[in-house]
Amino acid sequence: MYNQKNHQFNMFYNHKFGFHITGPRQDAFNEVLRLKPKVVKTLDFSVDVMKRIKQEIPDVFLIGRLFVHPQDFGQLSDGTAKMARQRGVEMAERILREEVNRDVHHVNGRPIFNAWESLNEVFPEWTDENTQKLFDEYQVAFGQKMLAAGFEPIAFNFGQGNGRGEPWLRLYPGTLETYKYLGFHEYDWPTMDRLHKIGLNGPSEPQNLVPVVGEGRGNDGMWRCLRYRRVMNEGIRQRYGDKHTVIITECGMTQGVWGGSALDIGPWAKQLTVSANIPGGTVPTPIPVDNYWQTLQWYNSEIMRDDYVMGACLFVTGAAGKAEWDTFEHLGPIMERLGAFQKQVAVADLPTIVPNPTPSVVKGAAAQQPTAAPEIKVTAVPDAAPPVAPEPPAPAKPEQPAPVEPVVAATVVTEPPAPAKPAIAATAETEPPVPAPVKPEPPAKPASKWMYTITTGPGLALLVGDIGVSNQQITITKPKGEVQRVTSGSKAEYGRGGFETFAPDPGKYTLEFLGEKFELQLNGRFTKVMFDKATGPDMVRVNFGLRENRTTYRVGEKVFARIQVTNVTNDTVPFGILGLLASTGQFQTSWSDGSIAPGQTFNHEDGLVFSRPGHYTLQLSMCFARKEACVSGQAEGSWVRFKPILEIEVQ
Repeated sequence: MYNQKNHQFNMFYNHKFGFHITGPRQDAFNEVLRLKPKVVKTLDFSVDVMKRIKQEIPDVFLIGRLFVHPQDFGQLSDGTAKMARQRGVEMAERILREEVNRDVHHVNGRPIFNAWESLNEVFPEWTDENTQKLFDEYQVAFGQKMLAAGFEPIAFNFGQGNGRGEPWLRLYPGTLETYKYLGFHEYDWPTMDRLHKIGLNGPSEPQNLVPVVGEGRGNDGMWRCLRYRRVMNEGIRQRYGDKHTVIITECGMTQGVWGGSALDIGPWAKQLTVSANIPGGTVPTPIPVDNYWQTLQWYNSEIMRDDYVMGACLFVTGAAGKAEWDTFEHLGPIMERLGAFQKQVAVADLPTIVPNPTPSVVKGAAAQQPTAAPEIKVTAVPDAAPPVAPEPPAPAKPEQPAPVEPVVAATVVTEPPAPAKPAIAATAETEPPVPAPVKPEPPAKPASKWMYTITTGPGLALLVGDIGVSNQQITITKPKGEVQRVTSGSKAEYGRGGFETFAPDPGKYTLEFLGEKFELQLNGRFTKVMFDKATGPDMVRVNFGLRENRTTYRVGEKVFARIQVTNVTNDTVPFGILGLLASTGQFQTSWSDGSIAPGQTFNHEDGLVFSRPGHYTLQLSMCFARKEACVSGQAEGSWVRFKPILEIEVQ
């Protein structure tokens, strides 16, 4: 089940599922303490809670993830290996400054967290090799700094269906030498084994078979879920043996794997957005709980066979921040089934382990050399009857950091970020063309209409909040079926659309207003929820330029920019933060909690100082949400960087 080479557990379960917690959810923390999973990944670093988890589950492998935007590994700066290494060190130092990592909080002489990730789903698989090599430099610098401080770094964490073993050996030699832990994201729809089964039952593709671990039929599958097995056994384990431990840092189901019109929403979503021309992709929604549990059991039965896999973090087990995140929630029925299923197991009860491939079993491979993957040549397949289902872009998963200074999400108005690349079956040049998964056009990620920020704290068991608009009816349905109607603005202390209700009973509270519906899981504590109606860059026109008629400045001289943002709609446009972003990663907040009336122009001037000579760029960045959501990371999709990009020289 798990070889314990890199981390020892005191006992084992009959499953490898862990938690992925995106916010400060007490009910999620309670489930951790109840089920005592082997692996927990969290974006909340509350010292008291994390310390208690470590004290009560001493062998837990606790992973931290600090959200940052833009995700600069040197490519947004001067694009040099030196800058990539500098960015890696800076990221590590930022994590090490987190309160939870201070020596005073150590448990039994060791840090609370075992490991930390750096960046998340940074680019699609088809990104040019020079950029990928730059990320190798970044990961090495980050990893070395974290290791020196007593933490394990976790590499890669690319989007689902992303990567192949042979390219990783060429592009990431430093990472594979430095890191013990490699992170993978794995999703599919409408079952976790769908594309895997299609691959097994499709036409013979000898060039895509994986030595030892494949079944030897079709193309051996393992293109979405179980992709880690394909990657690791296409040369990495042949060369490195048991050096690396795999952690599935995200897993589950999302319609978004199909791309196109499919939204990044989970099994509990009522809306079906998968295109009707996807064979088998259109099913009744939401997915029945028992069906999802069954597909999770299949996935567990597979990862249990690989002793180099530590665990799989269910995304999400404790959702916070966006309404659509609730469609992925594993708290509730899935946790109930996991608790009933879970039992401690003896070594003799563990499943058969997939053997580690050796050079002797790789046809044509020289001793101690990895299997070389054939050159990729994509053969297009008609949509009507694809022998292998198209592999879509990886969905972007929501992240939520501990509150830090404002940072800017890399969302560009005219250039939306490319989604993660699909898995592409390769066709060797010496073979006749063989149908392979088709790379679809990258879809634009849909914007949410509403978002919310939820916090809990001491005090009466109240549910309070603000919908941002006064004199609107809010219908609240409580766990026992009681329906209460309140008027927004009746509790002005919480905001213009403030409201309040008594909420002593733990369970689901449904809020309905302005044609929207939200379901919140409360725990009988004081809970505050702040709603924002999403606005965006299409509602404004921006003029942005240098105040002075020059582009050259001295070291230490303030570079001033003129900012004009005009509301081109008939509605008020609120924003949480407006400021300047430099290519150094420095962010200057110029204005916060502002709004622009219909047809009006916001005018402002602000500047930055550069302490070293060099070539720099400057951009205007805005967050179209409430300030506290912008700062906390719960409104990451509302950050926008505008063009033009101003270029300056500092001498």
